[in-house]
Amino acid sequence: MRFAWSVWLTRRTDGFGFERGPVKGAIGTAAVLLALALRRHRPASP
Repeated sequence: MRFAWSVWLTRRTDGFGFERGPVKGAIGTAAVLLALALRRHRPASP
């Protein structure tokens, strides 16, 4: 599963901003990973 995810991620690098340079790509990747982490660890609604 991790291998398949890695392959998907490398094919989709343009969506994370890497076509505009490595710094903008790193910022875009960090933003996506932070958004996913925050979405997964939300407290349960009462």
